[in-house]
Amino acid sequence: MESGSGRGVCSDGVCWSWGGFVLFTGVVTAEIFVLQSKLEWPIVIGEGAIISLSYAFVTAVARRHLHLDVGLVHLRDVLVLLAVGLAGAAIDTFLLAVFCSR
Repeated sequence: MESGSGRGVCSDGVCWSWGGFVLFTGVVTAEIFVLQSKLEWPIVIGEGAIISLSYAFVTAVARRHLHLDVGLVHLRDVLVLLAVGLAGAAIDTFLLAVFCSR
């Protein structure tokens, strides 16, 4: 993948996407402006980091190890997408429960 393709940045065979950063920014923005949360900054940043990292992790696993085709042409790709989304939600819920219980 070329670095100017808009889909990610590649170096040494590893491609990084901006999706996790965009999700983090969206979560923090929604927490502050939409929900008008009165939580302290470290908690808002922590929640955003947990949510974005958990979904970025399962996305990387789906693309690299499960060979997910984002075109979703085959039924297998749709089922993998649903399973990965469920796994991301479960990981996210567990990590947020541990983070918020402190």
